[in-house]
Amino acid sequence: MKMPMNLLQKPIYGILLKQLNTILPPRSYNYRRHDDKPVRRLAMEPIVPQNVTQCAFNFDAPSDQPLDLQNVSQKQCKNCNQFFPATAEFFVTQREGRGGLRNTCKKCRQEKRRKTERLPEGHKRCSKCKTLSPSTTEFFYVQKSHGDGLTSHCKQCISPPKQNTIPEGQKQCSKCKEIYLATAEYFQHDKRGRGGLRAFCKQCICAEYESKHPNAKPRYEVPEGMKRCSTCGELKPPSEFFQDKNKRDGYRYDCKSCKKKYDNANRETIKERHAIWHKQYYATNTEKLKRKRKNYYTANGEVMRERSRYYYNVNREEEKKKKRDFYNNVKINPTKMDKIRESNRIASQKYKKKGIHKKRMESDALYRERFCLLARSRRSLRRARMYQNGYEKVDYREILERDGYICHICGGTVDPEQLHYDHVIPIARGGSHTKENIKVSHAVCNMRKSSKLLEEIRPFYKDVGGHK
Repeated sequence: MKMPMNLLQKPIYGILLKQLNTILPPRSYNYRRHDDKPVRRLAMEPIVPQNVTQCAFNFDAPSDQPLDLQNVSQKQCKNCNQFFPATAEFFVTQREGRGGLRNTCKKCRQEKRRKTERLPEGHKRCSKCKTLSPSTTEFFYVQKSHGDGLTSHCKQCISPPKQNTIPEGQKQCSKCKEIYLATAEYFQHDKRGRGGLRAFCKQCICAEYESKHPNAKPRYEVPEGMKRCSTCGELKPPSEFFQDKNKRDGYRYDCKSCKKKYDNANRETIKERHAIWHKQYYATNTEKLKRKRKNYYTANGEVMRERSRYYYNVNREEEKKKKRDFYNNVKINPTKMDKIRESNRIASQKYKKKGIHKKRMESDALYRERFCLLARSRRSLRRARMYQNGYEKVDYREILERDGYICHICGGTVDPEQLHYDHVIPIARGGSHTKENIKVSHAVCNMRKSSKLLEEIRPFYKDVGGHK
């Protein structure tokens, strides 16, 4: 039977607190303000009136004298199950424990500490397999809730390595557990799968598809060396299909005739789709494409130039018509012409800043010769227009093939470094800028002739092939 608190518990609470301070060693409790939970818990225990005289504490004794241990209440150790006086001499103090003491005695705690192994610094023992390993993420998984931030079990105990019983070059279906060769004959392609193949075999996939789609078309066996068109359903050899690197066998699903029919029926939509795709791709990969074109041109420049010359010679009239139409449209729209001129001016400035022209003029003899010829032809064209004489676009290589390296003025052979092209009848004297009026000459002979006729310059030479 419990007694009311106002009769027994209040005076006992004060007495217990006073006596506990005398029993326990100084500073054993870190008392704060109102930090007397153990004493309050002891005071709140059921008290029987007839047993008050048999309490562990002698309440009549003065507070400055220690209590007799024989009269102190006993406490049982949880580990060894022996009874000891409930004092700090036999038990370690603990604020949350019953009576302010731990459940295990000091002797048991010391024996437990002796059993604990002192591990070398930076190492940890797995609590499952008892192997000693470095305390790193190589051997233990991360777990922030633990003191050292690592799991108590090692990686091998948590996730032991699987024993690979499958021979090399083969693969096990994860559904039927059958082992097949790791080839496209038994497994479908999948870039994300292990070995570039799917986890399920073809038989399992077909069975699953047939169960989900009972009304699907039956599968036909295709003989070796043949391919079935997915549009017309006919069996044809692979030569009747366009190539496609992204497909499994390297060919498209539809045959050439079906593909051509589709392209003819949807030509405009395909063009629009391709134009949009090319524009987006160029916008995202501009630098990459420029670098690629530049590298290709440096490696195959001469082949590309020869190809463009051949195409121009075959389609000369069409190309001239395109250029004529372009310039006519530009002349009608003056703002467009101004934009073209401005873009050409900026491009030429950038070209000059880089110094590419100067370097090529010094190093490349062929480039230097071509540039000089172009400059002379432009000057001659400009002068012929100014004098309103006849003119046409002249190919100097044809003139060189026609005359060879022989000067038409002195009759001597011409070195490539001294090669000039002279107007037989000068433009200033009414001559035209055409093939018939242009011949090969020495640079010196061309300069001396200047704007004279052949009859006026011949008396200045002593003999044919010699210079004065």
